[in-house]
Amino acid sequence: MNMRTPELARHEIDTHREAAALWSERLREAGADPDLRARFEEWCGDDPAKREAFRQAEAAWRLARSVADEPEMLELRNKVLSRAASERKPVFSAARLSVLAASVLVCVGFGFVLANWAMPGESVEPSMVIAEQAASDFETQIGERLTTPLADGSTMTLGTSSRARVAFSDQERLVELVSGQAYFDVAHEDGREFVVLAAGRRVTAVGTAFEVRVDSAQLSVTLVEGNVVVDAPVSVDQGAAGEFARSERAELSPGEQLVQVADAPPSVATVDARRLTSWLDGLLIFEDEPLSAAVAEMNRYARRPIVIADEQLSALRLSGAFSAGQSSGFVEALAEYFPEVRIDETDHAIILRSAI
Repeated sequence: MNMRTPELARHEIDTHREAAALWSERLREAGADPDLRARFEEWCGDDPAKREAFRQAEAAWRLARSVADEPEMLELRNKVLSRAASERKPVFSAARLSVLAASVLVCVGFGFVLANWAMPGESVEPSMVIAEQAASDFETQIGERLTTPLADGSTMTLGTSSRARVAFSDQERLVELVSGQAYFDVAHEDGREFVVLAAGRRVTAVGTAFEVRVDSAQLSVTLVEGNVVVDAPVSVDQGAAGEFARSERAELSPGEQLVQVADAPPSVATVDARRLTSWLDGLLIFEDEPLSAAVAEMNRYARRPIVIADEQLSALRLSGAFSAGQSSGFVEALAEYFPEVRIDETDHAIILRSAI
């Protein structure tokens, strides 16, 4: 592949995100090249925005490579490349490739991955904050991600717009997820259970990594490693975001997810836990999802929501990996990949309409 250096391609680069993606690729190709590394350090300088852009480009590459050979990604990559070839358009700039590649979609044929960052005023870039356990209540705003070391050596990471209450005692390590989502990496401790109360259910873990999410009338528990037991509530007011019917307890194995909607019986299914917890790296991965579901997830990270104005667009199927909080890049990719989608923007919303 004829890869130009970032210096020569500078006229095509109008944001740190594209420069960082090019540097990431160039450094990977060159290996241990001290001269190139020195030029990279000169580019970064003391600019924290550039270093953060490079860190995210590297994280996006690692995650995207991990899903590169999955059938959905291979199929979508081929469709994107075929469409680009059929349009007979000029050589793509880094910015255009980031659109065609659906933000962080793996494009092995091009040899690099590009991630979309927010343009000013568009969305909220997910931010990582490390907090000491100085209080029992923890909360994040739109786009924030908060990692909290707990007193027992466990860690809790809150996702966007989430709230949790920690109450440890000599008998029990208790966390109530009041709203949103949280990922727990639990330190093993004999004789003192680690319990999460959410949506009227009790999730008990031992030396475990798992996610709990509460969305209005839906609860989901996703196990990454170890084991958890999900019990019916002792009383319906123990979990704050809804009331759920009693049912038999469920024991989850790694890679399983329990989902309960309102008062329906819970269901357990095998899932890709890595994909479902990709928000920890600031990414959202969709695999053959309806556009309505993808938009709903993107909107959790955006102050200016995406609105589907024409209902027939909701059923469009979407696969790809996107930077959480980057609504502008997401809708640009939609418009490029789906010619039937037209984008209208106002100060308060990004509106998707049918172009047909």
